Amino acid sequence: KQIMRITGKYYTNENFINVCTDNTLYTIARNTGDWGCRKVGDKTGFGVFDSEAYKAELEQCTKTGTFTLK
Repeated sequence: KQIMRITGKYYTNENFINVCTDNTLYTIARNTGDWGCRKVGDKTGFGVFDSEAYKAELEQCTKTGTFTLK
């Protein structure tokens, strides 16, 4: 995997940093740095990750930052 930098609005919990940018939700594990992402329109185990779901994630974001994904 190549190293990628993303900048966006984010929120954190005990285990993860969730970053919203460009209609994509990135989830980064705080302890390992492993990450995954969901784009609006992607199918998930719960159905389709739509713009409403993205908006709900975005509303939880209280900070803006830049992250390096490895």
